[in-house]
Amino acid sequence: MTTWMHAASCRDLDPEDWFPNEGGHLLTQANLKAKAICADCPVRIACLRFALEENISHGIFGGMTPAERVRWRKRPRVTKRENKWTVTQQGNEASANTWTQALDFAWRVAL
Repeated sequence: MTTWMHAASCRDLDPEDWFPNEGGHLLTQANLKAKAICADCPVRIACLRFALEENISHGIFGGMTPAERVRWRKRPRVTKRENKWTVTQQGNEASANTWTQALDFAWRVAL
């Protein structure tokens, strides 16, 4: 067990609430209960980072279902490099002069 896991709000609760069905794509009562506990957890970000880095495809981690983690990975990312805003999504990249232009592009790419 890693250090952050000792501080998790779920450490002494029933794991079935975080793994109600394999895949965990449906929001069940158990999922909603787990997500509510995750919302106030002091190590939520570390938990989510763990699931993303380990590419875990089941269960609730950091308050996200597997489907939500997949969408998180696919979201456009906006960064600033050399006075230009760059939007990247799954290997596609475009530059914009302003933050507003970059967000507009990211929004269109995401749809």
